[in-house]
Amino acid sequence: MTQQHSLDDLREGRVRFTLDLSHERFQDDALEALKYIRDDYVAATTAASR
Repeated sequence: MTQQHSLDDLREGRVRFTLDLSHERFQDDALEALKYIRDDYVAATTAASR
């Protein structure tokens, strides 16, 4: 069964994601994703502070 959530639910933190990171490949993928998120965050905050 798939549960649908609105973007507002995601923005407000009403939706929680649980990931099984026990497999090494998933850990690598998660770290790679976090690097992109960090880079985007740094770029956005740097641009906003100018």
